[in-house]
Amino acid sequence: MADSADLRTHARVLARVLARVDLFYIKIFLHPLAEIAFKILRTKTTMLQFSGRILATICIIVTLCLGLGAYMSYAAARTTYLDGIAARMRMLAEQVAAAMETSQSMGIAVTEQAAVPSLLARESKGVPLLLGFFVRLPDRSVLFRSEDLSESEGQLVVSVPVMNDLGEVTARVEAVYASGPIGAALSDLAWTICLAALAVALCATALSAMGVLVLLRPMQRLAANPAGQLDESPAWSALRQAHDRIEARLGHAG
Repeated sequence: MADSADLRTHARVLARVLARVDLFYIKIFLHPLAEIAFKILRTKTTMLQFSGRILATICIIVTLCLGLGAYMSYAAARTTYLDGIAARMRMLAEQVAAAMETSQSMGIAVTEQAAVPSLLARESKGVPLLLGFFVRLPDRSVLFRSEDLSESEGQLVVSVPVMNDLGEVTARVEAVYASGPIGAALSDLAWTICLAALAVALCATALSAMGVLVLLRPMQRLAANPAGQLDESPAWSALRQAHDRIEARLGHAG
């Protein structure tokens, strides 16, 4: 009976000791784990904010660069297109002026060159955008003109002088062409460049996002699993010291 009573007493004492040990371990483990969990969440939030800021900065830089590139491309294409059309019209006007200068050198005054209207009609055939020609005297009065050609707003003009053997300007040949089709073509060009720049911007943004995720993946892994930093944390050091003390007490008790 005494042995059984002693066994029950020892059992109750052992149960109390185990309960205290368990409670101690729970208290020791809860605080560091809560601290670690808070650090992980805070680190993840910081990493997400950092990644978002980097991605936003890259998107802004890409958008500005592509916008500037698209504007410069449109400006260069517009200038080249307008210069090409003007050069073509100037060449036609120079051909008419050269023919008039040849007749003038043969003694036929510009006011007496009856073949000029037929020359204007011949040079106007098959030329897109060209509305016709004006031949004006130095006082701006019209000497010859193409058929069905009248002065109106929205017309573009390239002027070439007709000069005599003394270097005097005796008339001017003006090639008149329409601005409406040119504006429509430039508008289509602008939309094409904008759509191309938008597609490139979307691709660049997607690639930038992938690059940011790849570059920040090691840091995100460290934030999700900071085990490599547990040995240096104060919480882990306190937990290890408490564990060592418990082992020492249990060793002395044994």
